[in-house]
Amino acid sequence: MRIVAIVQLIGDKVTNFNSIRSIGDQPGQVKVGFPVIALEEHLIVPDQEDYLGPSYALDQKRDLLLDYGDQRLADMDAGGIDVAVLSAFSDGVQGIDMTDSDLGDDAEPRVTAQVDFAIKWNNQLRDIVASQPERYRGFAALPMASPADAADELRRCVQDLGFVGALINGEDTASDGSPNFYIDRSYDVLWATCVELNRPIYLHPRMKATPDPFYEVDNCEVLRTSPWGFHENIARLGMALTVNGVFSRFPDLKVILGHMGELLPFWAWRIDHRLRLEGRPELAMMQEVLAQNIYVTISGFNSTPAFRHVLEVMGTDRVLCASDYPMEDPIAMRDWLDEATTAVGLNASDIEAIRHGNAKALLGI
Repeated sequence: MRIVAIVQLIGDKVTNFNSIRSIGDQPGQVKVGFPVIALEEHLIVPDQEDYLGPSYALDQKRDLLLDYGDQRLADMDAGGIDVAVLSAFSDGVQGIDMTDSDLGDDAEPRVTAQVDFAIKWNNQLRDIVASQPERYRGFAALPMASPADAADELRRCVQDLGFVGALINGEDTASDGSPNFYIDRSYDVLWATCVELNRPIYLHPRMKATPDPFYEVDNCEVLRTSPWGFHENIARLGMALTVNGVFSRFPDLKVILGHMGELLPFWAWRIDHRLRLEGRPELAMMQEVLAQNIYVTISGFNSTPAFRHVLEVMGTDRVLCASDYPMEDPIAMRDWLDEATTAVGLNASDIEAIRHGNAKALLGI
């Protein structure tokens, strides 16, 4: 592919995907490189703030999560990010579940609350995206307590609000603490809508994960979130959808997993291998699903050995950029990715695909 380098002025905020520029660290410095679309970029929409539970991440990053303008754009520029796909901070509307005592014991108030909040928060996110239409895109929040309403809201967000897909923050939780992994056939209406609209769903961890006695062990509570529990939780969700036939029924369904694939690219061979040896070969589909249905982002995982393995398993056409802002530093992502793509020997076409080409095709940007 012929690559044309167009160096733009620092003050120029207009994204030109025929250019290959990113902005350097110092005022007036322009670093030539490929444009970047980042897919896991968090914020708190205005009416979400009062509903958030306490967390270390929220305490540390609240101001950045609430910044929709100057600071966020400056940090994007510093990290060479041209377009950020924004999403409501975890747990999103998945935090409005049956463990919320304010909603009582009946399912109906939870469903109503999720639907109402999803509509309101998505409208607010639409306004934020509209404030910087060249720099921002949006992932919809979906009320997964009601599959039909989730499908309707996805359709509204894509067709009316211009969103590029949806982001689900893990599983909903029932009143007894058991997780809902969305494997019931009632969710087929949502998967069918994703396929019809040709838009992906990003499976993202949630703060308030399903209770697990492991995290009651000394010094293991800190592992519940981003060091381990987030990733194990989404890996379980991805496996549950796989072995329960969601991807078999919807072979064109597209799902995004963050953090180098939430463990699954590293375990897919072993999962399928042992399923066959355990007498369940019909369930040994993890490698097939990764090759056909799954895309992964590099969010918050600046490890070159891991990157090399993911590329070998997934291929360069299924790896996407994300900085996990503001939980992670976009400058660190930029610098590491520059080094990693060189270290693994990617050519210009593959680098361009990972930084923005794959996202453009997947999200319709």
